[in-house]
Amino acid sequence: GYHAIEFLLWGQDTSSDGPGTRPWQDYLTDMEATAPNGDRRGQFLKLAAEILVEDLATLVDAWAPGADNYRKAFTEGDPDEALRKIVTAIGILSKGELAGERMDVALDSLDQEDEHSCFSDNTHIDIKMNALGIQNVYLGRYDYYDGPGLNDLVAAADPALNDAMIDLLEKSLVAIEAIPVPFDQALGAQGSDGWNKIDAAVNALFDQGDQLVEVAAALGLGAISVDLPE
Repeated sequence: GYHAIEFLLWGQDTSSDGPGTRPWQDYLTDMEATAPNGDRRGQFLKLAAEILVEDLATLVDAWAPGADNYRKAFTEGDPDEALRKIVTAIGILSKGELAGERMDVALDSLDQEDEHSCFSDNTHIDIKMNALGIQNVYLGRYDYYDGPGLNDLVAAADPALNDAMIDLLEKSLVAIEAIPVPFDQALGAQGSDGWNKIDAAVNALFDQGDQLVEVAAALGLGAISVDLPE
């Protein structure tokens, strides 16, 4: 997976004010090598990358058009069930996963090892891209694609709720952008400026997740949970 490759490239982050500092010489096998087993480390990195590509290819195949795959079952199945899965997925990512597991855990422990990308200190980008992905799904847009989104359905059912949802999506991104970089340096002590900004982003994502519960109800999808499954 990504984090195995991240560790192999950056190494363990033992610094209090920076990412891991694995030298490229760790992969050498001659007299300039800075660590033993450079050949095995290089082989491990190649295999991890190959497995990641294979896993990503599985996802591409599952969503390829014109095939008997997950995409076909998803798009030809019960529309309400498909919508329920979409709203539940971005709700769980917003509240249970991103705000809870990937941010609030580190906020409570104040331990740099609990940040999402603890080897590379790329956590601030991870968080932003996760939140942007949630917004993209709700608005039905991605890069060059701009089509129907959940917002169109919600606007038809409850315009005020849709406006509130769009506002929360934007507020979450603004709060995330305000977190000092790198994330682990922003943790600080409880009540510090960095800690408060992370806390504000966590609460914005919590509110966003809770609002998606209201979205599901407005669309007639019934009650959903946006907490991580047990």
